Amino acid sequence: MVNAWLDHVRDYRSQNPNMSYTDALVEAKKTYKSSNSSSSSSKRVKKSKKSRKSIKSKKSDKSNNNNDNNINNSMEENTKNTKNTKNTKKEKKQKRSNKKRKSVSNPWIEHVKQFRKENPNLSYTEALVESKKTYKK
Repeated sequence: MVNAWLDHVRDYRSQNPNMSYTDALVEAKKTYKSSNSSSSSSKRVKKSKKSRKSIKSKKSDKSNNNNDNNINNSMEENTKNTKNTKNTKKEKKQKRSNKKRKSVSNPWIEHVKQFRKENPNLSYTEALVESKKTYKK
């Protein structure tokens, strides 16, 4: 059984033999009528997801008013606290910068550095390859 669309295109092309196949497809589309009326009803309609705003808007007015009051109160507290937090952040930065970090050296890296000092004419990658031969764990 041949597809109805392909059958229609074949008939259309036989009526217009000088037309290319792609052009025949485009033109046949204009004259084709589907035999199935159910094909248009079988298309699925994609439902959109509900946004948070639409979900929140369903809440009662009382809870919204309470939330607004809570938000206003928290905003006032935040403005008071921001002045204090700025000072503490600066203090923390200063404390961190004052601390001297202990440098824990990797023995392999130390070996490569030492090898490179002994052989300054080698590039770093060449020094890595050559120092591999002399490195002892």
